[in-house]
Amino acid sequence: MDVKQGLVVEKSDFISSSLTEIVDYRGDVTLFLDDNSSTEGYVFDVVGDHFHFYPSVGDKQEIPIASVVKIEVTGKDTAEGKSWEAWVAKKAEEQNK
Repeated sequence: MDVKQGLVVEKSDFISSSLTEIVDYRGDVTLFLDDNSSTEGYVFDVVGDHFHFYPSVGDKQEIPIASVVKIEVTGKDTAEGKSWEAWVAKKAEEQNK
């Protein structure tokens, strides 16, 4: 699965590999919950049957995966287009100033 801004993952498509890719995404997602609410933020881990989640507003949360009906990738990947090589080159340039 290619995780990019705009991707929507329905509950029926939740498998461990897609959840791992959502965690690896370095931008915000919106979680749509079974109580018709939604929350935007950063999924930083899946532990057991919970997402460890930093909402855009508020404190860290654990959200049961079973309560999530859809995940929408809503934020830009903050590392898109950046590579290790580019970082090394930038640091070398800074040190040579």
